[in-house]
Amino acid sequence: MQNSIRPKTFSKTRSAGKRNKVILAAVLVLIVLIIATLSARIQKRKKLQALEKSEKTEQAFPVKVTEIHYSDIASFVRSSAVIQAWQEAVVSSEVSGKVKTLYAKVGDRLEPGAPILKIDDEMLQYRLEEAQAKILQLEANHQYSNNDLRRKEELFKGKIISLYDLELARAKEKSDQGLLASAQAALKIARRTLRETLIKSPFSGILAERFVALGSNVVTGQKIAVLVDIDRVKIRIGATEKEWSVIREGQAVKVTTALNPGKIYTGSVYSMGLKADDATLTFPVEIVVWNNQEPLLKPGIFARVEIQTEMHRNVIIVPGEIVSKASDSSFVWAVESGRAKKIAVEPGAVVDSSIIIKKGLNPGDRIVTLGQENLFNGSPVKIIE
Repeated sequence: MQNSIRPKTFSKTRSAGKRNKVILAAVLVLIVLIIATLSARIQKRKKLQALEKSEKTEQAFPVKVTEIHYSDIASFVRSSAVIQAWQEAVVSSEVSGKVKTLYAKVGDRLEPGAPILKIDDEMLQYRLEEAQAKILQLEANHQYSNNDLRRKEELFKGKIISLYDLELARAKEKSDQGLLASAQAALKIARRTLRETLIKSPFSGILAERFVALGSNVVTGQKIAVLVDIDRVKIRIGATEKEWSVIREGQAVKVTTALNPGKIYTGSVYSMGLKADDATLTFPVEIVVWNNQEPLLKPGIFARVEIQTEMHRNVIIVPGEIVSKASDSSFVWAVESGRAKKIAVEPGAVVDSSIIIKKGLNPGDRIVTLGQENLFNGSPVKIIE
């Protein structure tokens, strides 16, 4: 009975070992297949990445270019300020009285000495006559005392009168002479006061304002009118130290206003201050413009001025935004044979938004003006319009 059971158990053990070997082999094969598959995928991915990188490397970047050439460019100092009259006078009354006559209205052009208004002068006429009458009386008194002095000088020589009598005659003559001189001065004042009842234009200009009307009562010192000379106008600007150093008297100035868009007026630098303003730290510069173009420039309006300080001739100019900096050097991107090339340059003066290039570029070079952000040395580029 034992003999019959042993073979059966051995057979089972053998069969289980075979199955384990098969399973192990299958697992090994599966692992190999997985490894092979992963390896193939990795290789494929590497190939795709390499291909993608290659395609990316050869991608042509769209750029805009411009060809370099010599040109001229001017440097300017620009500012803005309010236009002022060349001369402005506040006309005041030197007498008191009622406005009797008006000769000019606001906006009238007046020549020197032209009447603006007349103040009632009736009472001043009477005072003038009174002063003239006083002169006649004092002239007679002085004439009498003068003749009396001469007589007494002769009598004193003949020892007929005393020195005391002579001194009295001299004192009387001096007193009458003083009274006469005072009356003559009063007469001059009366005449001048009478003349001042006619208020006149002090210079050639335009009546900008008038503050009194017909029948108004005015007092001495009251402001009557404002007269302005706008045959030429002035504009005062503040220049920085750097700007002041390049401005010269007589330099041409272009003036424009928002009131007259498109209209250009021509002026020149009239004067330059030597002391900077303590508040703004700018130097005063005065500009004069001959106001002989229609429409006329008017005091009080805002103007923009442009002073040409220098003309750069036969220079290479590039837009300021295309010049890049790297460490202590500057460069631009150029295009040669369809590829990008970094070119080191030496910048010069900055003129508005442009830069003058002193070294590094030559006429005929084609430089990138748009699309330079993604470029690298040798990258292919596609020029677009």
